[in-house]
Amino acid sequence: MFTTRLLSGLFAISLLITGCGEKLNEEQLYSKARELELRGEFTQAENYYKKLNQQFPQNAKFDEAQTRLALLKSANTLSEAELRDQIKNHESRQEFDSVLLLSQALLQRFPKAEGSDEVLQRIGMICLNHQQQYQRAVDAFQQLVADFPQSRHVPQAQFMIGYIYANHIKDLERARTAYTTFKQKYPDHELVPSVDWELEHLGQDVSDLNLFTDSKDNPAAPAATEGATSKKTPTGPNAKP
Repeated sequence: MFTTRLLSGLFAISLLITGCGEKLNEEQLYSKARELELRGEFTQAENYYKKLNQQFPQNAKFDEAQTRLALLKSANTLSEAELRDQIKNHESRQEFDSVLLLSQALLQRFPKAEGSDEVLQRIGMICLNHQQQYQRAVDAFQQLVADFPQSRHVPQAQFMIGYIYANHIKDLERARTAYTTFKQKYPDHELVPSVDWELEHLGQDVSDLNLFTDSKDNPAAPAATEGATSKKTPTGPNAKP
């Protein structure tokens, strides 16, 4: 019995070692680096980019990997002020992928930094407007709501959670929950008409709606369209934080 268990244990360890030593191809190394980068595991991501370029110096992603390595070095070493400056520079050039990475690094390395709620708001908007990373946008808005309940950005963040679930992820139950939560917490907020309109048309294709007719009955009706706004406050994906 003991011998059988010992052999089984040794076999499991052998499999583990074999798996760890498995050589990844170019695409797998790059995909793993990107995955780790998106998860905020910057040091490990950096290691995979280095492996990619060392093992496959002629790979098609060589230049991009070099760029990512330089960016990851900045993410891991720059001061808070330097990170903020770099974020502004990349945003001015509309290099939103770099903005997201450095913003994530700022939040991880300086979690108590002033204006962290605004950083999360900006991450959510960039993921939504420029990256089509809808779940990542929701995650940013949810973190904002949970970690900074007193932030002036929270009501809009709560609205955007519902908006993204309804119009992009198409999870109507979560959209309804988010909108209902909004109405419970902010019954007098100027976005309430937009929430009511969204709930009334939940699950309907915008192309099937006569928005011009609807807007006569409800000034917030265009909130369901891409980039549209209500009369008072921007509510669609292009709303500014």
